[in-house]
Amino acid sequence: MEKKVRHEGESPGADPRIAFFDGHAARWKEMNPDPESTLKRFDAMKEELALAPGCHVLELGCGPGQYTAWLCQQVHPGRVTATDFSPGMIAEACKQVSLSAEFMVSDICLEAPGMHSYHTVFCYNAFPHFRDKHRALVNIAKSLKSKGTLVILHFCSREALNTMHARVGGAVEQDFLPDRTQMEELLSQAGFQILEWREGPELYFVRAVRK
Repeated sequence: MEKKVRHEGESPGADPRIAFFDGHAARWKEMNPDPESTLKRFDAMKEELALAPGCHVLELGCGPGQYTAWLCQQVHPGRVTATDFSPGMIAEACKQVSLSAEFMVSDICLEAPGMHSYHTVFCYNAFPHFRDKHRALVNIAKSLKSKGTLVILHFCSREALNTMHARVGGAVEQDFLPDRTQMEELLSQAGFQILEWREGPELYFVRAVRK
C-alpha cells in the first residue's frame, strides 16, 4: 500500500543535518540497537508518556519509523502523525506497509504542523538535532492543544549523548542536550510547565505541559 506523505513549509535544505540523515537513512536500523529493547522500555514507561486511546500524537524525528507502530497501538483509534526533516528517513518509514500513521516531511524549526491539533508531542532521540531549540519549542506549543503534553526522551545520559555526538562530528558535532537549567528556561520561554524531570545513567526524560 502506498503511503501518503505530506510536505510542509519552506525547504530546510540549508541545514546540513538533513543531508547527514538522508545519507544514513537506508542503514539507520543496522546502525542502532535492536528496537525490541527500546520498545520494552517504552512499555515500562507508557503511563508516563501521555499516550492514551483516542489521543492524537505528533511524533517528531520518527526516522525510519521503528517506533511509530508502537505509538499507533497505544493511541488507537487516535491518530499518529510521524514527521522528520529528512526525506530519506520518511521514505524508509513509508516502506513499512503495516503502519497506519500519516507521514510528513517537516522541520519543526520552521513550522508548527497542525495548529493546536495534538494531545501529545513525542520526541524520542530527536531534540538535540533541532538547530533552533527555542523556535522548535514555540512551534511544538503551537501544535499542541491546550494543556497538551510534550515528552522528550533518551535512553542514555545527557553527558553520554553529548559525548557521542561530539565524537561523530560533522553536521551533528554540536547537537547537545541542554542541562536542566537551560532546558527549564527554554521550556518556560515557549510557554511550557515541567511536570516531570528525570535524569540518570541511562535516561533523560522531560514531560511538560503547554500552559
